[in-house]
Amino acid sequence: MNDFKIPDFSLTNLNISIVEIAGFLLIASVIATLLYESKKRIVNTSGDSMKPTIPNPGLVEADQNYYKNFQPRIGDIVCISFNPQWAQDLINTNIFYYENIWKLGKLNEKQREQIAKEIYNNSLVKGLACLEKRIRAVPFNKIEFRNGYLFIDGSNMHYKHNFFDIEQKQILRLTNNGIIPNNYFLALSDNADVKNGFLVDSRVFGLINFKQLLERTTKLLKKTDKGEIKIEKYFS
Repeated sequence: MNDFKIPDFSLTNLNISIVEIAGFLLIASVIATLLYESKKRIVNTSGDSMKPTIPNPGLVEADQNYYKNFQPRIGDIVCISFNPQWAQDLINTNIFYYENIWKLGKLNEKQREQIAKEIYNNSLVKGLACLEKRIRAVPFNKIEFRNGYLFIDGSNMHYKHNFFDIEQKQILRLTNNGIIPNNYFLALSDNADVKNGFLVDSRVFGLINFKQLLERTTKLLKKTDKGEIKIEKYFS
């Protein structure tokens, strides 16, 4: 009986070189890129929450198809769809800022109602369709609060002011012992230490679901005196 020999599938026997493999991978990458079709739009932005990255007012380019093809990454600037259910949280949280940052003391029911009315009528809440924020943590990152400061995977995020208890609860409400579940993300403002106006980010509405990521902001644009739109900066 003849001895059975295991076939030699080594690269040498198959006469395939590393260069050929690299070439094949490059071609596959190019094909994947060509198959990906971006859907871009120009967006006017307002507010100080993303300064200095995005000025107020700002002009950016966003890709509406990006997250249909790629996974969100830490550092991505994203447009988040606004859920009307967040309105009450937004109002309550900003009343909390009135009481604590401006040291107004305990507000009675009538005062709270009046401030809530002002916030709702004079703010972004009405008809808000999109929020520009930056992804700071992705699924399976661990979120902790130590003395009010935010830590992600053990690293201090170095915000200048402590997170209030209400903000910590909003951020942690969907986690499992601080671990972000699959398909959820932490999105915060770049100018996260603004003490006037609105801090409408994960501190108000908690973690965001993947379905709420409408698009990825890819470029900062600038309109010239002649009305031409030029690229000021690429967001990697």
